[in-house]
Amino acid sequence: MKHRLMVPIVLCLCLTLGACGLSAEGPVPLTQAEIDRANDAFAAMVQEGGTVRAAPWNGFFLSAYDDVTELDFAAFLSYCPGDGYLEDADQEEFAALAALPGAFFAEAYASGRWTSPSDLPVPVHRILRSSVDATLEEWAGVTTEDLQSTDGVLYLEDYDAYYTFTSDFGPGEFLCAGGESDGETARLWTETAGDGTRWEVVFQRDGEDWHLRSHRQTTPPETGSPGPSPAAGTDPVWGEQVFQRNYAGEESHAETPEGVVVSLRFVMPLIENAGDNAVWQSLNETFAAQGEAWLQQGREYWGVPGLEPGGDYAVESGFTVQRCDNLLSLRYERREQLAGEPAVTVSGALYDLETGSALTLEDLFQVPVEEFRPALLDLLEEASGPDGSGRTYDAETFTTDGFYLTETDLVLLFPVWEGEAVSPTATLERPISLEALRDLPAPMAMRTEQSRKP
Repeated sequence: MKHRLMVPIVLCLCLTLGACGLSAEGPVPLTQAEIDRANDAFAAMVQEGGTVRAAPWNGFFLSAYDDVTELDFAAFLSYCPGDGYLEDADQEEFAALAALPGAFFAEAYASGRWTSPSDLPVPVHRILRSSVDATLEEWAGVTTEDLQSTDGVLYLEDYDAYYTFTSDFGPGEFLCAGGESDGETARLWTETAGDGTRWEVVFQRDGEDWHLRSHRQTTPPETGSPGPSPAAGTDPVWGEQVFQRNYAGEESHAETPEGVVVSLRFVMPLIENAGDNAVWQSLNETFAAQGEAWLQQGREYWGVPGLEPGGDYAVESGFTVQRCDNLLSLRYERREQLAGEPAVTVSGALYDLETGSALTLEDLFQVPVEEFRPALLDLLEEASGPDGSGRTYDAETFTTDGFYLTETDLVLLFPVWEGEAVSPTATLERPISLEALRDLPAPMAMRTEQSRKP
């Protein structure tokens, strides 16, 4: 197969623009022919030996980031072509994988219910780190060592490989509708969506190469004067932006009967008085990008067994907002009404309202997780109730991004897996009072003043 390289094509595109002579007034717009070449470069799928597969670069378009080192690594690997599947002959590798924290099948493996890869309801993809590094280096000039986080993906050091369990097919895509280049930076964008936003990707010259730098959702510049910037001390005024779509079963490769429809509706936050406040605008774009990403992941629901034509299948989410000094905490609640009993799960997000940066527990405590994790688990154990959820369970499922804040508590989130479910069916919400956290020895005391209402 002839390897279709994205970067050389974009490089050629930019050099063509440069050869035409740069305008003294700024970057040169792309021609339609150049837009067509860009779309050929960004194709989400390639054909090899009569088989269509996801293009190696598709993962760059599955998350939003201002710096490529901040991309969502789990999303990046979701539809990575990979280096084969784990087979039943790979017992040692499978056992090592089951022993990793975060392996969803660990309990089933330990109980003897799932003892081989073929027992799992989803395939186990093996992706060598060398393959990932080659992709990242070729198109972005970085490797996994440069990424700010590789959380959310299982990794075995002995095999130097990552493992994913994607069973649907929804690779990332970027449909270029326009762009410009000044010979050093090339900026390309999609059509503007109904909500007034579009996706933009930026490449920069790096010596003789061109490398991808960012992929983010933006609002195109408008003619006329910008809206007013919020006055100092003004609180955000909260509204909603809704992302919805009905997915029909025939749009998926999964073995789902024709006529099955799953309705998706995700309600995301919107700062209505963002004006020309760049940070608040960026937060609105982040919220929108999350909503779009959840829509793009909608095809995964066809992997749920038992869907029948005419069924009332829906996945919906809502949110609540909590202002904590200069921090913004969000609690997302998602309800999945599919073939079985409804599943209600909770996730959280925290942002700095002054910078727009997303924060983890390490940012809050300003020390490595190893230093505050034991103290948090001790506080949870002290507060354990009659539900029997004690320290052992919490320790196994603890993550630094599974939390949200309320006026009085830090609430840690732990996924609940029932039976042979391949995704969480509920979420255990475990509060720790902010007062107790402030009593921790310095420097572990949490970074936040008294919480206040939005």
